[in-house]
Amino acid sequence: MFSRFREFVLPCIIGVIVPAIEALSWREIKAYHAFKKSIEVKPHKTKEPVIIALIGSASGKISVAEELAEYIGATIVRGDDICIMLQKHEASYEYSCVIAEEVAIEIVRKGGNVILDSDFTDMYKRASIRAKARKADARLVFVRTYCAPETEKPPCAVLANINTAHEVYWRHDIEECAKELLA
Repeated sequence: MFSRFREFVLPCIIGVIVPAIEALSWREIKAYHAFKKSIEVKPHKTKEPVIIALIGSASGKISVAEELAEYIGATIVRGDDICIMLQKHEASYEYSCVIAEEVAIEIVRKGGNVILDSDFTDMYKRASIRAKARKADARLVFVRTYCAPETEKPPCAVLANINTAHEVYWRHDIEECAKELLA
């Protein structure tokens, strides 16, 4: 009960905890702008803009992201690509999530859907993206990927639980998830 309450109250106060893009160093800002330029915004096929934040560690998130992006018309923002850009600019990885969120909001403003391929198991990351999605009038959903059935329950309410251990099943689960998002 308390964890659900915390999930919805935290976004109201997260601005104090998580830095805004303005708090980044000049190297991080250069990496942010370079990464933003490298993104091609795909038009969304949903009725309203959607931000999908993936939850799961080493569980096939990028495969799920690529498949789902085809169904709903979405741009994928990969945390790994942001880290590579930060490395090129000799910047810290500390705020890669802030950069991912800011780029996601830019994509929504340009009329696209976004799939964030970064792990949102941390409640502060979830709170931060909730607050930003709310400000941008975008629907936010979490999709959890996992490959072992004994994996613990998801850390928050999710639109879909996708078991990536069996390709036939996860492709069906993605199709069902897309139908829900397109409805």
